[in-house]
Amino acid sequence: MVGQHLVRVVFRASRFASIPRRWMKSTSLLFLSALFSLFPLAFGNQALAAATPDDIEPWKGWVLERHPEANCPFLFNNHTNKNCAWPGRLLIKVDSTGFSFAQSWQVYADTTVLLPGNRELWPLLETSPSALKLSEVNGRPAALLTPGTHQLRGRVNWQRRPKSIPVAAQTGLIDLWVDNQQVARPQLDRNGVLWLVSQQDQPELEAPQADSLAIRVYRKLEDDIPLRLTTRVEIEVAGRDREALFPPLLPEGFVPAAIHSSLPAKLEPSGQLRVQLRPGRWQLDVASHQPNALTELALPIPQAGQAHDDWPASEIWVVQPNPALRTLEIGGVDTIDPQQTRLPADWRQFHAYRLTADTRMQLVEKRRGDPHPAANQLKLKRQLWLDFSGNQLTVEDQISGTMNRGWRLDMRPQYRLGSATVNAEPRLITLARDATSPGIELREQQLNLQAVSRTDNGGDTHLGWEQDFDNVQMTLHLPPGWRLLTAAGVDRATSTWLGSWNLWDIFLLLIISLTAFRLLGPMVGLLAAVTVIITHGEAGSPLFSWLNLLAAMALLQVLPQGQIRAAVDRYRLLSVLVIALMILPFSVEQLRQAVYPQLEKPSQQVHPQHQQARYQAEQAPQAVASNQVRKSLSAPMERYDLLEADSGQLAAGAAITGKPERSLLNRDPDIATQTGPGVPRWQWNQHRLSWSGPVTAEQTFNLYLQPPWATSLLSFLRVILLFALLGLLAGVRINPTGLQLPKLQASSLSLLLGLLVTSALWMMPGASALADWPSPELLSEYEQRLLEQPDCLPSCAVINQTRVEIENDRLSVTLMIDSHEQIALPLPSAANNGWWIDQVRLDDDPATGVYRQGDRLTVLLPAGRQQLQLSGPLAGAEANVNFALHPHNLSLQLQGWRAVGLVNGQLRGNSLGLQRLAPAQLAPTQFTPAQKDSSRPPGGHEKSDADLATTYIPPFVRVERRLRLGLDWYLETTVTRVAPQTGAINLTIPLLAGESITSVDWPVEDGRVAVTLAPRQHSARWSSTLEKTSLLTLTASSDPRWVEAWLLDSSPIWHVEPVSTAERPALPPIKTAQTAGRWLPEWRPWPGEQLQLAFHRPEGVEGATFTIDQVALDQTAGQRQADTTLKIKLRSSKGLDYPLQLPEGARLEVVKLDGRELPISEHQTKLQLSISPGSHELEVSWNRAQDRKWLIETPTLALGTPGTNIDLSLRLPRDRWLLL
Repeated sequence: MVGQHLVRVVFRASRFASIPRRWMKSTSLLFLSALFSLFPLAFGNQALAAATPDDIEPWKGWVLERHPEANCPFLFNNHTNKNCAWPGRLLIKVDSTGFSFAQSWQVYADTTVLLPGNRELWPLLETSPSALKLSEVNGRPAALLTPGTHQLRGRVNWQRRPKSIPVAAQTGLIDLWVDNQQVARPQLDRNGVLWLVSQQDQPELEAPQADSLAIRVYRKLEDDIPLRLTTRVEIEVAGRDREALFPPLLPEGFVPAAIHSSLPAKLEPSGQLRVQLRPGRWQLDVASHQPNALTELALPIPQAGQAHDDWPASEIWVVQPNPALRTLEIGGVDTIDPQQTRLPADWRQFHAYRLTADTRMQLVEKRRGDPHPAANQLKLKRQLWLDFSGNQLTVEDQISGTMNRGWRLDMRPQYRLGSATVNAEPRLITLARDATSPGIELREQQLNLQAVSRTDNGGDTHLGWEQDFDNVQMTLHLPPGWRLLTAAGVDRATSTWLGSWNLWDIFLLLIISLTAFRLLGPMVGLLAAVTVIITHGEAGSPLFSWLNLLAAMALLQVLPQGQIRAAVDRYRLLSVLVIALMILPFSVEQLRQAVYPQLEKPSQQVHPQHQQARYQAEQAPQAVASNQVRKSLSAPMERYDLLEADSGQLAAGAAITGKPERSLLNRDPDIATQTGPGVPRWQWNQHRLSWSGPVTAEQTFNLYLQPPWATSLLSFLRVILLFALLGLLAGVRINPTGLQLPKLQASSLSLLLGLLVTSALWMMPGASALADWPSPELLSEYEQRLLEQPDCLPSCAVINQTRVEIENDRLSVTLMIDSHEQIALPLPSAANNGWWIDQVRLDDDPATGVYRQGDRLTVLLPAGRQQLQLSGPLAGAEANVNFALHPHNLSLQLQGWRAVGLVNGQLRGNSLGLQRLAPAQLAPTQFTPAQKDSSRPPGGHEKSDADLATTYIPPFVRVERRLRLGLDWYLETTVTRVAPQTGAINLTIPLLAGESITSVDWPVEDGRVAVTLAPRQHSARWSSTLEKTSLLTLTASSDPRWVEAWLLDSSPIWHVEPVSTAERPALPPIKTAQTAGRWLPEWRPWPGEQLQLAFHRPEGVEGATFTIDQVALDQTAGQRQADTTLKIKLRSSKGLDYPLQLPEGARLEVVKLDGRELPISEHQTKLQLSISPGSHELEVSWNRAQDRKWLIETPTLALGTPGTNIDLSLRLPRDRWLLL
């Protein structure tokens, strides 16, 4: 087909042989260009149509190349926590010449796994070397495994058996055979070291030659109130059992709080440490505290006769900072590298210092608490509705983000703040002390504030809020007839007239105006420029058509007489005709908009946003008429929806639901919250205004608007200037005698049509416009779909049934699990290694993937329902089994054990406690060395209540006073045990001034309350009332038996400020995460410190307490009467009687309030409705006689208050036409 078209074009071109060669060449190029422009249309669409989702599948590997872990199993509740290599059970057989190993790996992405051994113990693999890529990682043999299942087997030879073998730390299950004897409980530490000899057995295996003693002392200082000091003493003893009396253990002023020791130990009244020693490696921990503020610390100095030769002359201290409390600078001591010491592993993350008897650690306080919190991180999203009159704007603000300071937002007087809601709850607008700007007290840290205000239109406008914002975005809503010319002070504004100009538009303007100037003179050039300017951006304006006409006119100036000149002249006349055909509908549209600006968008209605769906639903059935519809009562009606809006006020307040407040403490029944103006919900011309960075409170912007009268005037001018310019370009001249029209000649349009087709083809997109397949956007979407999280998250598995059995001190747990996806599920674990899992079976088969992370095992579960069986020996007298998922339908069969923590036979939490019924029968000889160590708590020592009983621990508690300030003031005081861990505590705590205890059984004497904690009672609490005062003084007690903490929970009805002077700066609160997202400042004073808080109750701003949000009037006009239904949505913050005046002659039919019909009188024209606080919907129906058939109008109603979102619906009979 393309070839045939080419032959025809060449044949017809041969008819112009008489045309000069240079013109023939140009004409040929023109037609060839048109011909080639068809190729992208012919072939580009075929390539586009061939693209289907199947074509994207080959790109899956390329897309996931950046995400190799995409197919790896994830943790049951966290899609980002994935493990790509799952080890099977590791079998190791040790003999005198070496060991052999075998292990399977299930791999889902290329992963390097470590093999058993190291540089000295390098394995020889039985697997073909070509099938594996071996390497060395940090001195360890490693293999790169590709996705799939791998079986690794090998052997390591030695001449002397080592004490341990390095293996992969993530190995979950191990079978260890030593000299053909299976080790019941292999010892694998966190670093992946498999011990062939028990670490606890080593000191006992090596018989001491003589008495020896090695002592190392480490201390961890925790910066807190009180200062906490943990002293760890590591003792290596050789020789006989004996008793040792060491020098004073604690620095001066520190009071012991607890002792944990695996050896009998006590602190003497002198502070010396007495320990019963026996051979082995032992550890002793002593917790202590210092309630007073210190500036320096030193090692305890032994008195005469208290020294011990084996006690170390230097100690290593670490300091755990507390940035929330204060910032400390440590001086006077040498800093050392904690990684080069024998410090406990969890202590090495802190700075370490070496102290001797001659050094003193200086504690220099650089900052206390959080005196200068971080700036608020807030975002502002604003919608502005311009009144139809253009005088004022309704502003709806949505402020979200994090509040860190200030805790109040004030608005400048330029704005009239009408209503505010915080987290969907109304908030009272108040005036701060000595302030003229209204504002809102805030207590929420995660802020979600919606505020409605009104402001005048014109001049420089601030954001209004006395607050900087990280991001500001605005949406400007303009009514019909209004245009936004430009927005000054805004980084980006969409759809503005000035912003619509670009270099190409300016270039076209210059080309058209200058060409007209050169061809027809300066007046025509000026006319062309003005015409292009005022028609710029108007849909349907003939911008590019002027170029065709001017080009033809320019050619006529230089072409000689002949066929080409005649053809160009005909083309000029055709261009005039085309422009005229374009101008006619454009002019009609412009004239319609000049008279009725609402007709600018015929397909869009100026309806409230929440009315659009209802309106379209009601219109849809009328579009498809049926016989049944025509026979219905509504069939003879046609509906015309008109909008009338109050030009004086179109604003809104936030929603008030009629639900009670969350806390009655925050609501004053004598004060009504402002409901503000109504919020407009209509949509017409929208403009997005935004800033590219943070916006300060001083930022201003200015909106340059074109009013409706100017829009109408410009529409008339566009029509006049377009026809004037077209007439002048077409040859019309104005003479004293009148208009002189150009002479027209008959001509053939074949060549002109060809030129038009060529121009149109060149304007179509070519092959370069077609995007490559697949596009980057499509690949990005495909990538997102491949990486989508499963819908089951965050709970992709559930334990439906749990069976726990104990027989012969062996615990078996059987779980029936439903899994939605292939997941990783942590196995139940027991604290302190009380339960050693050595068997994991999945549906009666050994589990192939068990991963170890720390002390917990994780199993690989396929999707579906499966049975998981776990078993292993129990050690010690008790065990606490922790489940990752809640175990449902628990059944127990326990032999010699009992379960604790059950409620009605089921677990309340995820932890199952097990206790041996006859602990006295468990002699130490029944435990292997490994099992004996497993019953010890972390740190390698056993707990002994007898040890604590031998040392006197002075009582010490923490007194927390929480002030809850609302309409009434309350105080909650909690006394929490710090030391001793057990034993009764009896104290008397002073009350605050004006405090009266309301809790029962709390004796008070001389302003002090007696507090008793039972031996195992952790805390006690009482409630009180507090007298209101404008100045509250809090003073921390100097009693060494407790420290205090003060928390303030103040409702927004109070404004709180700490009192600060130059002589006595206010005590800053500590930096804490806000509880439940609220502002809850906390002060942690040292003994004797004082805090003064000034309280002021801001006064409420006068404002509307009754708002009409929406009015919908639906009138159906009949032959003799009109039926009218009025629906009003209203809000009130207090109870009132709402009067509603109906038109004269109205006969009431129905009155409903919130769907409930009210009793009425038929001839009642004035309603008095009782409105309770909250949101309500009122519906009133009536009919009225209608005499005039040629004029139908809706009734005039007195709503009593300005209304917003007024929707008038008028239904006319089919025999009536709407004229005006």
